[in-house]
Amino acid sequence: MVGHVVDNMPAKAAGLQENDKILTVDQKPIGSWDQLVEIIHAAPDKAVLVEWERAGEKFSATITPQLDKIQKIGLIGVEPKTRVRQAGLMESITSGFTSTWRLTVLVFKSFGMLFSGEVSLKEGLGGPVRIAQLAGDSARSGFGSLLMFTAFLSLNLAILNLLPIPALDGGHLVLLLIEAVIRRPVSTKIKIVAQQIGMALLLALMVFVIFNDVINLF
Repeated sequence: MVGHVVDNMPAKAAGLQENDKILTVDQKPIGSWDQLVEIIHAAPDKAVLVEWERAGEKFSATITPQLDKIQKIGLIGVEPKTRVRQAGLMESITSGFTSTWRLTVLVFKSFGMLFSGEVSLKEGLGGPVRIAQLAGDSARSGFGSLLMFTAFLSLNLAILNLLPIPALDGGHLVLLLIEAVIRRPVSTKIKIVAQQIGMALLLALMVFVIFNDVINLF
């Protein structure tokens, strides 16, 4: 059962709505949401015939899953209708660690694709406006989606803070490592210059992402 249809995605353009039940994809019966996800993920930029049911009436449309450049999978922009289930303490802890690890790997993959040029800075970086848009989309999908987005954002910021830029914690760790190797403190003058360079880089990044957000609004 479809719980949410994301704006500006193929499913929305095809006419899928909340509470629709997806019956088949390319005439393959869909028995579970995992089965649907597996088929769609494996078909980026490939047209598939989707049949669904709404209030006893059947509909069909050809939908081309959009390529997610980071995960290298197809997406059509539908999310399942979720039900809250209470879990035991150990299951909750295990699930929390698993989800955190999965999100951390995704964040590192995203950074890697940015630095390698596989994804452009314009596509891969977003500022306050983009974050607000994504938070709004997550909130409309439900409280669970909003919590997941918040966790993903927190991990992004934590990893960003560990980059070896002098104004960030990662830069301080690099300086401490250098001092441990040379066995004497780095001069205050060098630290000040490094901090100024780091702040300049961060300010330039902030200006870029805000400008990028504004451009993408139009």
